[in-house]
Amino acid sequence: MIKTSTINANEVKMLELLVQGGTSKSMALNLGFKEGTMRVYLHHLYRKLGVNSKTRAVTWYLANAKHEIDGNPDDPLSLRGPGVEESFGDAALRTSLGASLGIMSTYFGGHGRMWEVAMRLKGTAMDARTHQIRQASRQIWGALLSGDFAHAKRIFDRGLTPKLFIDSPQDCLLVAIMLLIGGYSNAADQVMAQCKRREKGRLGISANEYKLVRALRDALNPKSGERDNALASIYHLASENTTQQVFKHMAITSLFYVYREGRDLPRARDTADAIWAEAERVRVELQAMGEKPLHATATLPRPTAVAATELRSYLGALVHA
Repeated sequence: MIKTSTINANEVKMLELLVQGGTSKSMALNLGFKEGTMRVYLHHLYRKLGVNSKTRAVTWYLANAKHEIDGNPDDPLSLRGPGVEESFGDAALRTSLGASLGIMSTYFGGHGRMWEVAMRLKGTAMDARTHQIRQASRQIWGALLSGDFAHAKRIFDRGLTPKLFIDSPQDCLLVAIMLLIGGYSNAADQVMAQCKRREKGRLGISANEYKLVRALRDALNPKSGERDNALASIYHLASENTTQQVFKHMAITSLFYVYREGRDLPRARDTADAIWAEAERVRVELQAMGEKPLHATATLPRPTAVAATELRSYLGALVHA
């Protein structure tokens, strides 16, 4: 019988959609594929599982895989509800990085609050084009943190990656990272071919950024034989590039998803905690600069004034309603 460790994140999503009664058309829309491509992927999945129909794939999933994928109910890292003294990492594994970070996600990733403040301090006006680039960037980061890797596939399918590379090479690199994590390896290769190396006077990605995406490919590929070396490389890239904030955030987030994909929940949890600490570091740095982005001194606003007699009459009516 096939082991569930050989099923990638994208195939798990396909099985979950099949359980919910999804058709090839609806699944294609959900995952960002064309319907014909979806049928090919389903056929490949059936062969991988050793079944020949949707019904048997669903039966296999319910009987053999779902318990392992969802986690052991006796394992405190895979509880469906909040545990005792739950850390941020525990919550991120239970829900998602994006849901757990909440408003703190504005301090993490490219074109966030630090970028906004830096633009203002430089006296650089945010014109319509810059605003559009920023909005697209934050959408990509939001999709990454929420685990919506199909967002990157939709960008790729619409032919937007060449323009994205011109507008923001790092965001184009981020799309390639999301495609790899989501299992869209062919699309990731095509995007990486578009991400030219940076040279003097030319847009491009740095040598370290290229190393990151290549190491991520090996870390996610169980057949590469280089997983440990790849993980060590990503770790060092994240640890050594402390001044390159956005790159560091890319590397840390990549590590989280590699650990989660490999069911290494303790390291995934600790990496998520490091993501929270990084977002908090940026918030504290901004606060030290005199910024109060979370409105720490905010007070509860009063509603429209109402006459005391009218209010007493309303409260009395509520009691007798």
